Amino acid sequence: MRPHHVFLRFDLSTPSHYNHFMNIRLNSRSIWPIGFAALMLLLAIGLMTRYFEQLPIEGTSLGIDWHNIYNGIRGLTLTYTSEHDGLRNPPWSVLALIPLGLLSYRSGWGLMILIDIAVLIVSVPYSTRRARHWLAILLLISSYPSLRQVADGNVEALVIGGILLILFGLRKENPLLLAIGILLASAKFQETWLLLIVLGLYLLRDWRHWLLTVYTVALVVMLSLLWRGREWFDALHNLPQQGQGTLLDMSLVSVLGQHNSPYLLTGLVWIALVAVTMWIIAKDKSNLSRDKAGFLICASLMLAPYAAGNSLLTAFAIGVIPLLANFPAVGLVLIALTDVQYVLPTDFRYYWGNVYGLALVFIIWMILGWQIYRTKLLTDKATAMIEPLLAVQQDT
Repeated sequence: MRPHHVFLRFDLSTPSHYNHFMNIRLNSRSIWPIGFAALMLLLAIGLMTRYFEQLPIEGTSLGIDWHNIYNGIRGLTLTYTSEHDGLRNPPWSVLALIPLGLLSYRSGWGLMILIDIAVLIVSVPYSTRRARHWLAILLLISSYPSLRQVADGNVEALVIGGILLILFGLRKENPLLLAIGILLASAKFQETWLLLIVLGLYLLRDWRHWLLTVYTVALVVMLSLLWRGREWFDALHNLPQQGQGTLLDMSLVSVLGQHNSPYLLTGLVWIALVAVTMWIIAKDKSNLSRDKAGFLICASLMLAPYAAGNSLLTAFAIGVIPLLANFPAVGLVLIALTDVQYVLPTDFRYYWGNVYGLALVFIIWMILGWQIYRTKLLTDKATAMIEPLLAVQQDT
């Protein structure tokens, strides 16, 4: 008698990339590999937490961001403080991290890094060329923004994971997955505010289908604000001020302000970037794709009132790494420009790091914008060639 089989299908591809899926067949033979994988995961968690428990970090800047996050989630709760280095992320976006507050500071940091690595691996678009796929994973994990994330312990995994869920939820027309993606992606508004605005415009085209998404997001946000909204708003008042004196800030307004740019010129450049971004998005009215997401993330970072350099990882993972598939030369150049920060002098990174970060985001923005525009032109040309043929077939 044949054993009973259960089929599960997962499709993490995005509309603009690969149509890849994985079938997991659960039976007496396949349960052992799954059990072994689960065992290896538990072993990785144990080794990671044990390593970080023994890591000498006293007197260093390691885990500087995780220190702020951990103080906010310690003890299975959510605490905002008026201190300069307290938690700043929206309450609804960090709910998934609260269980890490039950662990020690170092164990929680190690587990957070393991989550970061897992999300980065999943974010790499699948390629039938295995060597290229693993190379893309290696280049992402070993990149300068990725290792900076490991050192700082920030929440880029929430943002990247949320963006992936948004793209996946749109493709599968799943309102709940889309809602979860929106809640996670908003963990750092400076990275995704334009993306979320454009996403809202897309959803309006078929708003009845996405009512569950709207209701879910609204309910979670309102309950979170009733719970910790006032404390969160009070904590936001201590954000670093834009403009002069903030060398960590790579936003357009801050960088131009630090170099005494006239307010009128800064305003005109800001408006021009918004106009070009929205014009390119409006040219292609198809569904939100991976390259559009990367394009909008770059625009969000440049146009936000504040954007630290560690936010570059999201633009790098969502926008740059996928270029290795279709435009490998361009992707490798952008990776080289990103990783050259490993060898830049310390003084340069300190005093000019925000300028370099802004320039790099601008270059990625231009390349992704051109790719979106070029794809639209090729699509229109192909449509113009096919339509007469279809008309002839209908006449006959």
